[in-house]
Amino acid sequence: VRRPWRRRGLALALLHHSWIMDSNIEGVIYTTRFDDFGFAAAAKFLYVPFVEKDEWGRDGGKGYYIETIGTVNLSYNILSNYYFHGLSFGANLKLAYMGIPDTVAPGQSVFTGMVDVGVLTRFNFLKFYASSDNNFSIGATFRNISPLPTPDPLPTIASFGIAYSPIRPLLIAVDFNLPVSFDPHVPAERFYFAGGFSLMFSPFVGMQGGIKLKGGNPMLSLGTTIDLVAVSFVVNYNIDLTNSLDPLDKFSISARFDLGDQGRSEARTEVEKLYLEGIDLYAAGKVDEAIAKWKAVLELDPDFTPASDYIAIAEETKKLDREIIDRQTLE
Repeated sequence: VRRPWRRRGLALALLHHSWIMDSNIEGVIYTTRFDDFGFAAAAKFLYVPFVEKDEWGRDGGKGYYIETIGTVNLSYNILSNYYFHGLSFGANLKLAYMGIPDTVAPGQSVFTGMVDVGVLTRFNFLKFYASSDNNFSIGATFRNISPLPTPDPLPTIASFGIAYSPIRPLLIAVDFNLPVSFDPHVPAERFYFAGGFSLMFSPFVGMQGGIKLKGGNPMLSLGTTIDLVAVSFVVNYNIDLTNSLDPLDKFSISARFDLGDQGRSEARTEVEKLYLEGIDLYAAGKVDEAIAKWKAVLELDPDFTPASDYIAIAEETKKLDREIIDRQTLE
């Protein structure tokens, strides 16, 4: 029996990033999941005040330089079980618009579409703590692929990354990024690396930091996470050579609202409860009752592999008991 098709893991996130000078980035993300299928929608908006100057330094055309990206994400997980995350495949379908005021440079605005593709898997490796969550992740993406012609090459990038949690509070991640150019007249940029960490001091307060090594302008970031009951806040400050003296430059804040998991946590609690009840019954010699409990577990969650394993052990126990009884009867 397959789990009922249900919504779970709903979340809404809002982002504000104060960039250099008067430019800002705003973002919104919505995510949800239906068992192995995931869906998300996002929008990001960059705007920069722009004033044209003539040869005498007098103000000319005014307006905003803007970049807007709308994204729809689709993902699907296969081959998952209790011990193995499986393989998650995903794709972003993106529409992008770069707007330049006609009063400044007419005919320079561009509208295009892009696609990202990626794959992710998780498993346990050098794990020194007890948890049902996998502690090692490997992923790869190919971003900003466009079948549409554009005046300038898009920032197409192939990335490979790993994340590792050696102890429960600490997560370390590194990635390798290779820019790609499909235009023979425009060479691609050099590859670069990035890394970061997340360290939780308590269940609701943590710190994160990162570094991007790209050319002669490394970027550093440092921030904190505050997890409340239904909302999480992440505050970051980014430092690189483009920073001005304005302390608000490169400052970002995001808020993530937990809209509920539609019964996921309750179902997980029930699964673990039935599983442990089955173990107690098996230890007490009530094998058939234990098997019934574990079958109920699999009805709720077919991927809960320990229940399948114990059913196989219990069936083998019953088989050995019958053989012993048969031999005693013959004797």
